Amino acid sequence: MSIYYPLFTVLYIYTFIMNKFSPNFNGKLSKKVFILLKFADNFLMSNCELKITLSEDDFKAYADFIPAVGEGAELSILYVKSALAEAEITEGLDWDLINSTIDYCNSSKKVRTGVKIATGTKPVSEVPAHWNLEEKFFKNAMGLDLGSGQIDYHEVSKFIMVKKGELIARRDNGRPGVNGLSVKKKIIPFKKKKIIQFSNGRNTAELKGNLYAAISGRYEVSEDRDIHINDVLHIEHNVDYSTGNISFNKDVIIEGEIKDGFKVAAGGSLYCKSNVDATDILCRKNLVVDKGIIGRKEAMVRVGGKITARFIENCHVESKSGIEVEKNIMNSKVFTLGRLDLGENGSLVSSSVHSELGVIAKNIGKDGSPNSEIEIGFSYIDKRAIDSISQRVEVLKEKLGKLNKLPEYRKTDKKLDLIKQIESVISRGSAELEEKKKSLYKYPDATVSVSGTIFAGNIITICGVKYSLTEDKKKVKFYLNKESLRVESVPI
Repeated sequence: MSIYYPLFTVLYIYTFIMNKFSPNFNGKLSKKVFILLKFADNFLMSNCELKITLSEDDFKAYADFIPAVGEGAELSILYVKSALAEAEITEGLDWDLINSTIDYCNSSKKVRTGVKIATGTKPVSEVPAHWNLEEKFFKNAMGLDLGSGQIDYHEVSKFIMVKKGELIARRDNGRPGVNGLSVKKKIIPFKKKKIIQFSNGRNTAELKGNLYAAISGRYEVSEDRDIHINDVLHIEHNVDYSTGNISFNKDVIIEGEIKDGFKVAAGGSLYCKSNVDATDILCRKNLVVDKGIIGRKEAMVRVGGKITARFIENCHVESKSGIEVEKNIMNSKVFTLGRLDLGENGSLVSSSVHSELGVIAKNIGKDGSPNSEIEIGFSYIDKRAIDSISQRVEVLKEKLGKLNKLPEYRKTDKKLDLIKQIESVISRGSAELEEKKKSLYKYPDATVSVSGTIFAGNIITICGVKYSLTEDKKKVKFYLNKESLRVESVPI
């Protein structure tokens, strides 16, 4: 019953009495008021309503919950189920939320809009079987000092080196795809996840779902995404900021230049098809440079095998085998356990040479240039060892002399023991020094051959015997006369 019915009844009785007993009463006005109140009652009473909207893909359903007004029918589960059935929504309904919203709207008489009442089931993408690379092979934080945030770009390298037996990737067997459902229970087809597929290539080994390096070398991925471990590092351009310093345990081939400031270390041979702006070059076997080796500041080139280059300038080079230079060596320090060979066209200018087996050159020296000093017939490594021992012995002798000069009252037992220990070390060091000196000059047959001109002022030392040129000489070979122990020359 409407809350206005008692009021209507009272008003009706009042109008009836007044019309009967009061001729001046305006009954028509009272009837108009009655009609107006009756209309207001109808307007202020309405049933509940549920307005449903769907997302474009029918994956989500939203509803506006509108409660009843006055004596209208209230929201109920039955009413909501009927509305959902009419909208064909059956999947992913949130009944807890629906029930709580119904209770809220009925009790508070407030409207709730945009309530997400249903969500479909998402499809699960198919994941094909694939290799999962270890973090080392895709993470790029090399050369980054995480503490300071500073980067030494010389140390940043795009080359990844691996050791034999190192884990490269783990096999992921993937998973099948699962279709999804919309809120109307329509199938949502699953998709195939895009995975970068890699294949095991050269010098890799697959074992129990893991991929390992079969050799030590450089990790590389081909254009076909085959994973290879190469025992040759092939750099098709310069060694510079794009590559960083290079360290590889096998052969290295460089198509471009080695730029100033960058270091290269090769466990095998190093081949460079352009210039080497040497900073620090180290290779265990041979160094072959198609053009020249140019040193900067404290540049050092150390090679376990042979050095071959067109020219060498302003550089410190060491070779345990031999050195072949096509043109010139200028302003350099050269050390080799083999022979320094500049051939028929090469010149040696303003340089220091220590060559165990001798020197071959067209010219030595140049008008107006500082002289060169050439020492041959001995190992520069043995000579360094002798110099090192000699230096240590001299330091100990100086210390011993200071201890011996102490007054007797200051020569405690501890200091006397120290004096004895130093004397013992000096004795052993001196004996070792004499033995090494005896065996230092192993190659008295080493020679210096000049097919062009050797200029006055240059110095040649063979097995410790020095000879200074006082005049220019042409087409000549210098050797050690073992009887006279003098350096002499003969025409060639």
